[in-house]
Amino acid sequence: MKVKAFLLVVAMLAATLVLSWQQAPRAAACSCVAMTPAEQAEMADVVARGTVVAVDRPARPSSSTDDATYTVQLTEAWKGDPPGSVDVLTAVDGASCGWEGIEQGMEIILFAQADGAAWRSSLCDGSGPVTVDLAEALTAALGEPTAVAPSPGDPVAPGPSQVGLAADLALLGGVMAVLVAAGITVWFVRRR
Repeated sequence: MKVKAFLLVVAMLAATLVLSWQQAPRAAACSCVAMTPAEQAEMADVVARGTVVAVDRPARPSSSTDDATYTVQLTEAWKGDPPGSVDVLTAVDGASCGWEGIEQGMEIILFAQADGAAWRSSLCDGSGPVTVDLAEALTAALGEPTAVAPSPGDPVAPGPSQVGLAADLALLGGVMAVLVAAGITVWFVRRR
């Protein structure tokens, strides 16, 4: 019995040694320095308010640092003279400081740096959904925002009335589908 116990302990030690020999992959995480909106604005080339009209993420990114492209239609700017519509590049994953929680249709405040014909932003730059506190802090630090003129060919972001109309039409279509299904069921039952 003592020999079996000894062999079991030796096997467990050998397995532990083999498993610990392999190294874990390097972990990567985004770490941001806490800054005020005024400090974030100072580092940005453009600080503006707008609506995300399109999001293009790679289907199969090879890395969390691959770029996702967010098209933002701007309405007003506190800093810079941006065009009416900008393409913003950011890492596809939050672990690499890419935007998190920003989706098509959201109104955001954008902090970005020029990157050729596009703009670049990260999770640490301050970009995110519009809040009253953030807009007031930027106005206090940078002054009143100026209107951004639409670029030629900019798509028009759907307004509240267009969104409501689309929802109403979808509801009407669903109700009609239910009524047609009920009618077919009644007809089928009566035929028997």
